[in-house]
Amino acid sequence: MLYSLSDCLEDKIIGEYPQVNTNPIDDISPYFSRNREGIIDEATILPSYKLNFRAKQTDMLSTSFLDSGCLLISKKFLNLLQDFNLPAHQIFPVKLLHRKKIIDEYVLLSFVFKEEYLKYIIWDQSIFYKTKNFNQDLIEAFKVNNIEEMKVLSKEIENEGFGFLPKPKVVFPKEFDLFKYCFYPMPSDIFCQEKLKNEIENKSISGVDFNFRIIDTSAIIY
Repeated sequence: MLYSLSDCLEDKIIGEYPQVNTNPIDDISPYFSRNREGIIDEATILPSYKLNFRAKQTDMLSTSFLDSGCLLISKKFLNLLQDFNLPAHQIFPVKLLHRKKIIDEYVLLSFVFKEEYLKYIIWDQSIFYKTKNFNQDLIEAFKVNNIEEMKVLSKEIENEGFGFLPKPKVVFPKEFDLFKYCFYPMPSDIFCQEKLKNEIENKSISGVDFNFRIIDTSAIIY
């Protein structure tokens, strides 16, 4: 079974959402750049973030400024994850301020984009839609054979003033226990195997929610 890993939204667990304030406590921007493969320069200095007053120090923290390729997690959570098979990633230390106290127990886990992950798309079983009303109404369905054809189709549809909605069918790479595709049009979720989900729950890792994903044999259907 596969699950998508997401922020917990329950106030009794996290205190308030998002837990991390958009404005850092120093002059460093909370945003940082990646190269084409999503790699952050190793010399990058991350700002010190501020937890909102009512926020609780969970093992995974919710933010409104980090993209879906990053997780702000405790060292306890990181230690657990490092016992499992992870895709390419980077780790940066992060300092937090909460109620006038500096906390040095968190890291930024950033997944690297790899174009090779496109091989996990099952093109002949994927559908791409022309839409309107912010993807509420599906007008026409299309099939494409590769990423180049998809980019051409997407541009043509958007130039006509319509929306483009990909519904790819993708394979979960079984060599990993947790995986993030990090490449459009693949799903933006972070997926994990059931054994990792169980270990996260058994070790009482806080701030994490899971959604079961319907799968067809080895593929996730969107």
